[in-house]
Amino acid sequence: MKCSRLVSSTILCLMISFASFSLAADFPTKDIRMICPWDAGGGADGITRTISHYAQSHLPASIYVENLTGGVTGPAVFEVMSSRPDGYTLGTLTYDSVITIPRKKMIPGYDLKKLKYIANITREGYGLITHKNAPWKTLDDLIVDAKKRPKKITIGILGFGGVSHLPLIEFEEMAGVEFKYIPYKGSAAQNEALLMTEVDIISTSIGDAFSVLETGDARGIAVMESERNPKAPNIPTFKEEGYDLVRGSFLLIAAPAGIPDNRAKILEEAFKKAYNDPKFLEWADKVGVEAAWMNSQETERFVFETKDRINKLMDDLVEQGILKE
Repeated sequence: MKCSRLVSSTILCLMISFASFSLAADFPTKDIRMICPWDAGGGADGITRTISHYAQSHLPASIYVENLTGGVTGPAVFEVMSSRPDGYTLGTLTYDSVITIPRKKMIPGYDLKKLKYIANITREGYGLITHKNAPWKTLDDLIVDAKKRPKKITIGILGFGGVSHLPLIEFEEMAGVEFKYIPYKGSAAQNEALLMTEVDIISTSIGDAFSVLETGDARGIAVMESERNPKAPNIPTFKEEGYDLVRGSFLLIAAPAGIPDNRAKILEEAFKKAYNDPKFLEWADKVGVEAAWMNSQETERFVFETKDRINKLMDDLVEQGILKE
């Protein structure tokens, strides 16, 4: 009897192992949908498409990018959460996906625990970019003018309370100034608004503004990075100008929670190889994006630690009356 049970258990284990191996070996057998929550032509879209392009060369199927915009990334990420957890639907998340949407409870059922985190790909410091004919040459110039004209200088942001807005609330308190904020749906819309002088300044990353900076149609005032961005070495940091602000976003990849572990691992390995491809790293450097790899476990830890840290900061700002929700 014991021998029979032992044989049965052994056979069962072998069957499970074979099934797991087969599941991994057969994946993927069709194209993978990658949902990008920002508009085509923007910085997040560029990163999503580029890393997907290199990742698919390490898979037996293609990855196609679908832009599902609006709602400060919420609808797109919720679509990922709600999709079948078979590895054929992925999505990219940015700061607003992790902070703004759950903080404001914008979408019922939106829960970051409904995702399996595959990897983090980049991080980006935010800053102030203005058009080429703007009167401000330095951050001090902007502060002096803003004190003379409270709430008259307009800044294009990606939603209230988000990564492009919240650090400026901190800066207003530090510098004793007030700006007027105009929300836009994506970085491409921000860039266009700046070029059309709909706004005086945009709050964005070097990567997202790289196209308008490269042509000379825009120039930077200051960036919230720990040191000058090598793709825009002429733009000083806020720290250099006397304001200890290092703030920014990131781009990570996630799948619906419940995806089989072996499929998640296949995807993680494909994106890791894509990240380490010299051509991807060269591209990231060229457009001023900081490549910043984190594996699945590191990314999950980063998401929830960042969420807790920023929420505490926002709670403090609300309590002080600096931020209104």
